[in-house]
Amino acid sequence: MLKIDNKALDYVKGQNLCFFVKCQIDDIKCDCCRTEANFKKIDVKVMYESEIKNYYEDYEDNYNICEYKNVKIFVPKSIKLEDDAIIYEKVKLPFRNPSFAIKGASF
Repeated sequence: MLKIDNKALDYVKGQNLCFFVKCQIDDIKCDCCRTEANFKKIDVKVMYESEIKNYYEDYEDNYNICEYKNVKIFVPKSIKLEDDAIIYEKVKLPFRNPSFAIKGASF
């Protein structure tokens, strides 16, 4: 079951926001030593549900929609979640919006 940390939950509650988990694969090529690498990254964004419906028209086919304490979480079907997966707020830097991450997820 996917849970949300209290700090992250407090940020989105009452604002009609939801969490959107996104997979990203970056290809890095180095010409000097002729190597290639793939970096897999899981990113968590806070968005309005209407934004997700507008930008990601295929979200119903490619995403599982979870709910935790009346907050929706959109998770790609390609991500494997552990039993104790949790969304949490990263360390907040001054003058910046909070950023979020997920523990217990892989792809």
